[in-house]
Amino acid sequence: MIRFAKDWGFPGVLLLGALLRVWAIWWIPANDDVCRFLWEGAAFARGINPWVIAPEVFLQQGVQDPWLACVNHPDFTTIYSLPLISLWAILRLAGGELVAWKAALALADLAGALWVRHLSRKSGSSGFCAFAVCWLSPLAILEGAGRGHFEALLALPILGWLWATQRRKDLHSGFFLGMVFQIKLLAAPVLLALEMLRARKIVWKTLAGFAAVQVAVVCLAPSSIPGILRSAWRFGTEFQSHDLIPYILSPFGWTVSRIGAVALLGISVWRLSRQDSTLEERASKSIFWLLACLPTFHAWYALWLLPFAALQRKVWLHAFLFSALSYEWAQWSQAGTWIEVAWVRWAIWLPPLMAYLVEETSLREWTGSISHADK
Repeated sequence: MIRFAKDWGFPGVLLLGALLRVWAIWWIPANDDVCRFLWEGAAFARGINPWVIAPEVFLQQGVQDPWLACVNHPDFTTIYSLPLISLWAILRLAGGELVAWKAALALADLAGALWVRHLSRKSGSSGFCAFAVCWLSPLAILEGAGRGHFEALLALPILGWLWATQRRKDLHSGFFLGMVFQIKLLAAPVLLALEMLRARKIVWKTLAGFAAVQVAVVCLAPSSIPGILRSAWRFGTEFQSHDLIPYILSPFGWTVSRIGAVALLGISVWRLSRQDSTLEERASKSIFWLLACLPTFHAWYALWLLPFAALQRKVWLHAFLFSALSYEWAQWSQAGTWIEVAWVRWAIWLPPLMAYLVEETSLREWTGSISHADK
């Protein structure tokens, strides 16, 4: 009876999420990052190499383009990959631009939610709650169809990686991790390390799939990956921390802060790889600590965890998806200009971190008591 009621409610949830996204597309202003997306798409379509030539060159030449005028950090070459820039180029050539881009993100949201529903149904659930978490997530609606960030695209290769790894399709697993790397540089190495530490004997197939994607991209655009890494290094070294662990370590100096954050992340991933838990649990915790160790944090980064939140009933995951909204609230309260406010960091991190620690402590106590009773 319950399953019938949930399945009956699926069309209603689908319609509600669609209406919210239509509203977001038209009424929520896009983030200034979108200017960069669409300018670089136009530049690439004209044969310009965005991994070598920065937007400021064209600003100095007086090039007239509505998106070029609002590009942020114009002295930086692009930090985005060939697949993303190719997609933006197609949108610029088609003439749809902003509305088309937001609509594409809404469709990616739908594809991810349907895939989550499928994976959840495979595990014996109706898939209704998993679909609803993805499709009705306020953060996903705001940051995707509303603000225009591409994190919705990241959910698809992450879900592909989960699907392939659970079915021991190691080559496919590597391919999806390769796509994760192309969409969001930092997420893939953590997941790859987690898999290598867990199953070293079969990792060569995963590495082969991962490498195949990178080789294909380099063959098509030789300067893309070196250009991305160069810009990522500049961003990582020139901008001060908005995030949790680097901020806590910052009194010891910025260099110590970065080295310490990387060391803590490595220890965390190693410990999580030793845990006897599901792949979703290990991966979600690893990405959570990755986000805590990054030198900068933005609200849309929390969407890296959305597929895991849909597949797991974990309070800390859902708390993070909601607490991240405080970043956007603070930004909008400053008339659209981001100003670092100390309380925002703690508003974002304390609720999920406390829930995470409580859950982990309770779980250890529970498993310990069971083990003791068995003896």
